[in-house]
Amino acid sequence: METQKTQTKLTFDQVPEAVAYLVDEVTKIKELVRLQVHHEPEKRLPISIQKASKLIGKAIQTIYGLVSAKQIPFYKQGKQLYFYEDELLEWIQSGKNGGTPNTES
Repeated sequence: METQKTQTKLTFDQVPEAVAYLVDEVTKIKELVRLQVHHEPEKRLPISIQKASKLIGKAIQTIYGLVSAKQIPFYKQGKQLYFYEDELLEWIQSGKNGGTPNTES
């Protein structure tokens, strides 16, 4: 059966095909709604200090200094440091000021 029907009147012989088509369409709609409602958020995965360094454009030693001063969001498990990308980007944005960019040469 076509996906778009221009015919509005059905013959008795066309009813089973039309009902099957409607059942199929309703099933598709229900699946789309289910996916919308039960959409699981993306899992946040920690990144290493190396990836954090590349992300924020700072040397690894600088990041260690920021961690030591507790000026950057981080997590520590044993001796290993971990960061979350979204938190680092938010940290960068929190440093935004109202001034104009420095254009001195």
